[in-house]
Amino acid sequence: MLDFYIECFLPIVLIIGGYFVLSLDTHIAKNNKDLFFAIFTLSLASIVAGYGDTVFSRVSGTTFERTLLNVIILGLRPIIILLFIRLVVHKSHIFLVLTSLAVLNVIICSTAFANGFVFSVNEKNVLVYGPLGYFSTVLSVIYLIILVVFSFRRFNSKRSRSGIIVIYAAAVVMIAGIIGTLFTNTTVANSVIPAAALLYYFYLHIHYVNKTFLEQEERLKLQQVALHVSQLQPHFLYNTLNTIYFLCDKDPEKAQEAISRFSDYLRQNLDSLTDYELIPFENELEHTDTYLWIEKLRFEERLEIIYDIQCKDFRLPVLTLQPLVENAVKHGICAREDGGAVKISSVETDDSYIVTISDNGIGFDAKAAPDPAVSHNGIKNVEGRLKGMCSATLTINSIPGEGTSAVITIPKNPGNEENKKKAKVRKSKAGGDVK
Repeated sequence: MLDFYIECFLPIVLIIGGYFVLSLDTHIAKNNKDLFFAIFTLSLASIVAGYGDTVFSRVSGTTFERTLLNVIILGLRPIIILLFIRLVVHKSHIFLVLTSLAVLNVIICSTAFANGFVFSVNEKNVLVYGPLGYFSTVLSVIYLIILVVFSFRRFNSKRSRSGIIVIYAAAVVMIAGIIGTLFTNTTVANSVIPAAALLYYFYLHIHYVNKTFLEQEERLKLQQVALHVSQLQPHFLYNTLNTIYFLCDKDPEKAQEAISRFSDYLRQNLDSLTDYELIPFENELEHTDTYLWIEKLRFEERLEIIYDIQCKDFRLPVLTLQPLVENAVKHGICAREDGGAVKISSVETDDSYIVTISDNGIGFDAKAAPDPAVSHNGIKNVEGRLKGMCSATLTINSIPGEGTSAVITIPKNPGNEENKKKAKVRKSKAGGDVK
């Protein structure tokens, strides 16, 4: 009896663990999550029924109780496997036929109360199978073969190595069911089914996490392209080239330096198209400084630039600082007749790095409806990449007539540090140095 308690303990622990994991998982689709809950619940019912049958098999005069419990066990087994099939087969007409067979099996098993065609419990309290005693097992094996075939067709066509998990789980359940029937031991299948359910759950989790990651990566790539296009605005290009044109006669050396800086600015924007990882803050600051130097040519004393950089040893997505600074210059400082100042600061706290871009421009009412004439796609783009690539946040505060501040908060998470390590490895292989 102790051995049976031990055999029941493991699958029950797996089922309880499965309930907890499923309730916390946000990647699995709701319909698949409901199917897993049903599989675990029916498996638990089957284990309890198997435990009860073992107890009553040692007590005389329990024919009805044993009959009821074995009807539950034989009736539930194909249904549990049918739920596995539902996770793989999405064709309604096939599933309808299989469901009809499962219902037929329950009806056939229920005849045990009236006759011995399926099974009976004799005067010695021993379970004896009748002519239809193996109908449930045969149906379960058929279901398992269908599960293996459809799993193989679905996952092999996608060349997904993780699909082997499903095929392996189905094969193990099939073998356990056959062994359990041959040796009249229900605990074998009852122990294997919860484990198989968890294996298939692991597959789905891997599938959905990878899908989510690929979708996020594709979204970030599109945002990078959109940002690149937005940064090469015709007005900025025209104004810069026009400034350089006038400098050619007035100050040729200054014009030459301006061309060099402008080419650096354009090259950085082009490089951003293929840079999908975090870059050192110092690099982004250098690119922003190039942009401000160019704008300083136009606005001269009207634009004051203040730096308060207390830390540089962290990483952030490419082109996240410069668009915010450009926004401060364009919508904050330029709108004032006498100009103003843009301040860039960075500080390190115990759990994050904080970058602040502030200006003393005209400001705006944050509670008012957005101006339809002003595009906010650049800010949304920056905010989306900060959140997606390093779990950072962007907070913008503004007071009309006093100015605006944009605060980037980058948490010191493992992902940020991991990106830093990867960059160092790539640089070292290329023969470069990383600061």
